[in-house]
Amino acid sequence: MGLWRDPRRLRELEATLDAIDEAIMTVDREYCVVGFNRAAEQLTGYSRREALGGRCFEVCAGRFCQHSCDIQAMFTTGETPPDFETVVQGKDGRLRVVRVRTVPFRDDRGEILAAIRILKDVTGTVPLTPADPAAEAALIGASPAMERVRQAVDALQDSEAPVLIWGPPGTEKERLARAIHSRSLRAGGPFIPLRPSGPETLARPEVERALLLARAGSLFVANFSELPQPLQEAILQACHGGAPNPPDPSPHPHLPPRLLAGADAAGEGHEASGPSWSPPAGWHLLELPPLKERREDIPLLADHCLKQLRLTTGAQVTGLTARALRALMSYPFPGNVQELEEILRFAVAFRQATWAERLGERRGQGTANALDWEDLPPEVQAAWPGARAEVGPQASSQPPPAQETSPPEGERAQLLAALEANGWHMSRTAEQLGINRTTLWRRMKRLRIERPGSSA
Repeated sequence: MGLWRDPRRLRELEATLDAIDEAIMTVDREYCVVGFNRAAEQLTGYSRREALGGRCFEVCAGRFCQHSCDIQAMFTTGETPPDFETVVQGKDGRLRVVRVRTVPFRDDRGEILAAIRILKDVTGTVPLTPADPAAEAALIGASPAMERVRQAVDALQDSEAPVLIWGPPGTEKERLARAIHSRSLRAGGPFIPLRPSGPETLARPEVERALLLARAGSLFVANFSELPQPLQEAILQACHGGAPNPPDPSPHPHLPPRLLAGADAAGEGHEASGPSWSPPAGWHLLELPPLKERREDIPLLADHCLKQLRLTTGAQVTGLTARALRALMSYPFPGNVQELEEILRFAVAFRQATWAERLGERRGQGTANALDWEDLPPEVQAAWPGARAEVGPQASSQPPPAQETSPPEGERAQLLAALEANGWHMSRTAEQLGINRTTLWRRMKRLRIERPGSSA
């Protein structure tokens, strides 16, 4: 006879458990819940009446149910399992990070009658995994628009609701989806992307495989609206998009994937009125603005991209000259962040020989290894035609001789270019010029150069 069928012993156990602040669930050898205190009700959302008599993995499913059950191990070996941290899913679908301790409940002869599982909610205090550095690149920017995006991502940390990320092509929706995943309670699970390029490019077996791989994690579907209606409905149902029951009928259910979807903007630029696809009720909507509407983010994004190129290609690129940065700031970027990265990859990959030829000519100007205006693709150069006038008619092949300008103006222009190329970072600029910070400050004062935003 199961312990939960003995009313007297059950009442005694309930009174004891209710006096404890931490969530406690007692499970007999048939894996039935025979004890469930008030704190467990609050943590899981299930009432005691709903929990008692049910299977433990139906009431409080966690990652331990998927791989190795600590209760089963204790019943088999007779040894108390070590504590661990994991994620559990409540009745309302929310995930909570919990610290689990399981101890045996023994009779007078020392035989284990049940397992007592103690669950301590540590959500928000114990991260499951560190943030994904690649995903965090999606949050780079100092503009008000990116500040709103960061605030929205932070607000989604404890949410299990699906998210629709919308914006024009090239705004790196998948990268932002990775950032949402890496900061969520699903961070310890997989992130599985699906990238349909048209209505017929994904078959049902491929979608089903992705849903299987994304269990306990997040599924990102780019261009969700381009999928055939039957596939959309299958994904929504599998991710609990209105499905009345868990889609997995196995005795050890897995957590269904959390759905993150991408959609292009309806319209272009300031005429964009919303996403090209309207999701069902209950979704979070997150807009990614076009790069031309947050130009102040271009220097930060370019700096990050060049750092990644230095790591991946070994290219000795220190930054951008003032002319190159002005051209980028003037370019409309129809392909958004993705196009900015492609432009910089082009400049680094295909202009190495040109750098080598001009290295001696640039030496001593503080920009020897910086990308210049003439290193950029022609369409980007055309965005700032004044670059040639800044240095004379031979700008595309060599810098102007020092004697063409007065020494103070020439020195000021060179120092200003170095500062702008390094994002006005004093230490980096001083290191590039081969001087210390104090000397750099003295030169700036003598040449009447002030940092942007400083008072006159």
